[in-house]
Formats: sequence, structure tokens, C-alpha cells
Amino acid sequence: MTYNSSACQPCLYREREWMALYALLAGSAHSTNTSQEHLGAVRGATVYVYGAPSTGKTTVTQSVLETVCAEGDAVSGDAARRRHRWVRVDCQACLDERLLYQSLLRAVASVLPSHNALTLSPYPTSFEAFFRRLFTALSTCAAQLDVLTLHLVHAHKLRSYLPRTVLTSLLQLTDAWRHTAVTAAATSALPVALQVVFEAVVPPEHLVDPHEWPCEPELVLHFSAYSPEALQTLLMERLSADLRDAPPAAESTLRAAFVQVLLDVLGSVTQDLRELAYWSDTLFPHYLAPCRQGRVTAAQTGRMYAACLPHLKRAVHCVYAANTTDSGGEGDALSSPQSAVWSSDGRRGAEADSATTPGLSQNASVLLLASFLAARISPRDDYRVFGPGERRRGKASRTHRVHDGNGRRYAFPLERLLSIARILHRRLTADGGMDMQQGSGGAAVPWLSEVAALARGAFLSAPSTADALTEVRLTSQVTDTQAQCLATALRVDLNEYLLK
Repeated sequence: MTYNSSACQPCLYREREWMALYALLAGSAHSTNTSQEHLGAVRGATVYVYGAPSTGKTTVTQSVLETVCAEGDAVSGDAARRRHRWVRVDCQACLDERLLYQSLLRAVASVLPSHNALTLSPYPTSFEAFFRRLFTALSTCAAQLDVLTLHLVHAHKLRSYLPRTVLTSLLQLTDAWRHTAVTAAATSALPVALQVVFEAVVPPEHLVDPHEWPCEPELVLHFSAYSPEALQTLLMERLSADLRDAPPAAESTLRAAFVQVLLDVLGSVTQDLRELAYWSDTLFPHYLAPCRQGRVTAAQTGRMYAACLPHLKRAVHCVYAANTTDSGGEGDALSSPQSAVWSSDGRRGAEADSATTPGLSQNASVLLLASFLAARISPRDDYRVFGPGERRRGKASRTHRVHDGNGRRYAFPLERLLSIARILHRRLTADGGMDMQQGSGGAAVPWLSEVAALARGAFLSAPSTADALTEVRLTSQVTDTQAQCLATALRVDLNEYLLK
């Protein structure tokens, strides 16, 4: 098959990765050789796809799988026979082994509605029981299905949720499936072939101990970061598709000027396409406002930039708070393939962190990290967090000073930090979560006193925000994995609050 970039526009600049993934999955799915040797060697495959967030991994994988399924249906020519089907499972929601098996079986049952045995309670609690139920169900589907692909998104989360032995067994699922299929094919019909695509942000050697990697995947595909030219093209295409209310005669000029400004301002802080697209959609109306109102012409891009500058500054601080690190290096380890995952004694870092017992309830940790994220916003540019009087002066009893990582110190009013923390906490628990004044066991928790005492002690004594976050983690026993998850969850809420 020849890759058609116009037909697969979301996969632009990923033609090489698309073709490599298609060659393996389509070759395994469309094979007609049913000998036992061929079944063990080709039918079924393990693919490991990794790269930084928002580099097109999910889009390319889904595009390839949809193409392979469509081609399989066309080759079959039988409406009752489906050559290839795939299911997507988000490992981020699989907080333990049982939930993972439950999610996988429910996803498979969704494409095989006649096999209700997959979802019968109780769900399996061990890998062996899960494998037996899945193999038994799919062994009877040879007349309906040839190949099933499991697409596991956010697979790197499994290293925090699963025991090491279970994770190792999951990585060699297709290998065990092929061996079992060869044995079963001698006495019965050929079972359904199984493909598994693991999608993560870390390379395979960082998912498990390299010495314990069970078997090499048939394909390891790395998605590198987009180049500045690619980011510019993708953002312009997005604006062209989503924002068509600009003056028609000057649309291309305005889009090019705005995208260039956006990349000049935010490009040095983040290369995340999803984040840049979010800010592009958010800020482009502000950029066009003077032109729409007739105050400037389309050629006066300088005045349009000046009108958008306050919003750009706010975006810079929000992105900086989430994507940059101070001297202490508290950045997200999952977004860096070079990050250290294994400790000196061979234990996985997430497992070592999880051994600690939380000293505060989870909601108190949410408030602490919300206060920290709020403290990273510069008081010189964000009038929503720091009032005019508080930016110039502040009482010693109500403020403390924190380094911003660039040699400057700011006074932060604790009351405003706690106010933002409460707002973010209400948003996180708006769907019926625990009440703010109740702990996990239903007992009242002195939220404000705990947060104020810990935040004041950490931010006052620490020489930098990196050390302050470390102190907050140590005092409240918040693990690195919890901190990363909470920071990600709070990031969007903080951005939305500041842009109101």
C-alpha cells in the first residue's frame, strides 16, 4: 500500500512511522498461510510504540489499525466475517491488576457481542485466569474473526499499578498466545491471532528491568519530537480547519503571523503539540479581535500582537509552571526517556515510592500541589492571583518569598494560594467526590491549618521552588508518581482559571 498523506492528514510528518507500523500489522493480519510453523512465526505480533507526549503515537496507531481493518473487510467480501478488529484500552484508568483484566475483557466483548462469557462475574484476578478466559472465548471465533489487536494506551502507567511479574507476563502475552495456539491447532480449528500494541512515553528498557525483558517485540517504534517547521505547518492546518471566521482575504497571512508569534513565545518552553494547539485555539480569537473590530488592518500585525501580549504572558507562565524544572530537577520523569527509572538495588522507582504511607489524605495532597502550582505564577503579570497592592507590598505575616528559578524572588500571599487551591479542589471533586471537609474515613480534617503550616514551612525554608516541592513531598509523604499525576490533573484547571 502507498501512504496517502492527503487521505491521512492527522498523520502528517509521520509517514515513515505509519508505513513501518502498517507493514507489520497488515502482514500479520492478512497472511493466508495457516501452517503451524507460520502461525508461530508470523500470525500475532508485539509492537512497542514510544515517544514524548503529543507526538502522534495514538493518531498514527489508530489510523493504521482502521486501515488494516477496512482492507480486511474488503478482502473477505463476507459481511458476517470480520478479518480484523481492534480495541483500545487506557491503562491510566487500570489502577490494579483486576481492573486491567476487566477493562481488557470488556473491550474484547464489545467487538464480539455474541460472547458474553468474557464479561461474566467474577472477573479474573490472576494473569493465568485472564489468559484462559480470553483464549477459550477467542478459540471459538475462528468463523467470525481472524485477528484481534489490543491497543494499550499509556502503558507506562502499568509499572506503577502492576507487580513486576504480572507486567512481565503481559509483555509476553502474544508469545504465550502463539505457543498455545500452535498446540491447540493440532486438535481443533485455528484460533484467532492476537496482536498487542503497547503505547508509552518511555522506551521498553525503562518499562521493566532490561535483564527481565521477556522477549524482544517484533517492532519498537520511536516517535521523535516534531521539528519547528512541522509544528508550524500542523498548527496552521488546525487553525484553517477550526477557525474560519477570520477575514477571508487576509486569513493565510494572519494565521502565519500568529503561529510564528506563538512558537517564538512558547516554543522554547514546550514542544507539546496538544498544548500548543490548546493555546492556539485559546489565543487566536484575542489576536484577531482588533482586526474584527475594525481598529486595525490585517497588515498591522504589530498592534495585534500588542493586544494579545497580556494573554501570551499568562500562557507563558502557565506553560512554564508545568513544563520547566528548577535546579532541583522536579520535572516529570515520565516525559523524559533518559530519566532514571531503576534504583541502585534494582527495584523499580515507583514501587520504592509506593512503600511509603501517606501522612495526609489524598485531598490534602491535592491542595498542597495546587498551592505549589499557583505559587509558580509570577505576581508581576498575573493580577488574578496577586492584587495590585499585594504586588507592590505585603505584610510579613501574610506573605513569604520564593525563588522563581531565574534569580528573582516574589512575595506570595498564602490566603490567595489557598483560595486557588480550594477552587481547583472543588473542580476536581465536582463529580461527587469526597467533601472538602471530610477525609477518606469520613472524619473532619483541618485542611486550612495543615496546608498553611506545611506550605509556609516548605516555601519559607526552601531556597528554591524545587526544594520547596521536595520538602512538601517529604512532609506529606506524597510519592513522585502521585505528584506527577496530580500536577497533570491540576494543570488544565489552573490554565482555565487564569484565562477567565
